[in-house]
Amino acid sequence: MSDVSLEVLNIVYNIFGSDCRKHNTNKKQISFDCPVCDEGRHKSNLEINYGKLLMKCWKCGEDPDGLKGSLRKIVKTYGMKRDLQLYDSITEDFRPDFTKKGYTENYKPNIKLPKEYIHLATAKTTYQSEKALNYLLKRGLTKEDIKRWDIGYCEAGEYSGRVIIPSYDKDGDLNFFVARSYVGHKMAYKNPEIEKTEVIINHLSINWDSTIFIVEGMFDMMGLGLDNTIPLLGKVLHPKLLDALVKHAKGNIVICLDPDATRNAYKIYRQLQHIPRLYGKIRVIDIPDHVIVNDKPVNLDIAKVRELYGQRGVIKILRRARTLELQDYIEYGLL
Repeated sequence: MSDVSLEVLNIVYNIFGSDCRKHNTNKKQISFDCPVCDEGRHKSNLEINYGKLLMKCWKCGEDPDGLKGSLRKIVKTYGMKRDLQLYDSITEDFRPDFTKKGYTENYKPNIKLPKEYIHLATAKTTYQSEKALNYLLKRGLTKEDIKRWDIGYCEAGEYSGRVIIPSYDKDGDLNFFVARSYVGHKMAYKNPEIEKTEVIINHLSINWDSTIFIVEGMFDMMGLGLDNTIPLLGKVLHPKLLDALVKHAKGNIVICLDPDATRNAYKIYRQLQHIPRLYGKIRVIDIPDHVIVNDKPVNLDIAKVRELYGQRGVIKILRRARTLELQDYIEYGLL
């Protein structure tokens, strides 16, 4: 371990203590409970790479106020003044450039599906393939959905025990994939290390002349059951997608985020509604916060609606699409 990374690790210990949740010394990566979103649940979602001087929370990292990016942000926000001074002095020659890089419309990420990827629709029956299939069926998907969305899984390798959901660009080339654990990994999602804000998820399926739906994740896209759906893989509309909507969208745009992201959905609505060529074409769907199942509250998102109530339940949710009113802006402090 270099002297610089060791000194940075000591600063991290000064801030969070040495009782970390997980520590990979080879990758110089260490995990702690996120000070922004953990709230005593001890999920250890905050990962810090003290070699690359990067950090990310796997829960709130895509939120506007979440933790993602330069490790200096954490040192400045949660450390003492002397921690920041020491950090700046020892990383002066090693600090990465965190300036925002512009995207290119025809950007092609260097990405491949895991070599262990097996398409579930054509997989031989094994203990693992059955387990992966049952996981998807329990989430309300069908065998037709699995074939339609090209879903596979891995029995070995880095993505072992995960279903793989690919995304393709407008030319049919792979531009991202989501790997979701079906065996209870501590980190539910493990995605490729590329900048997802540089790609449009599910771009191949998008017809810009028709109504476009914007959701949070891949399971929300599949739960909605509509080709013309773009997952944000978060709660924020990134510049490349915004640019594509402004240039190409001719129909309505319907925003359908999780109940805990209502304010984010309304902010996206306002952002798009203020664009002259999109004015009057924006809708939002408010999903109920929860339902009672077997006398217990169950949190809802569009994927859970599909799981509990099937496509008929999803259709009922789609009928809730509406325009916002002044009171909505006032209630969520968006004026």
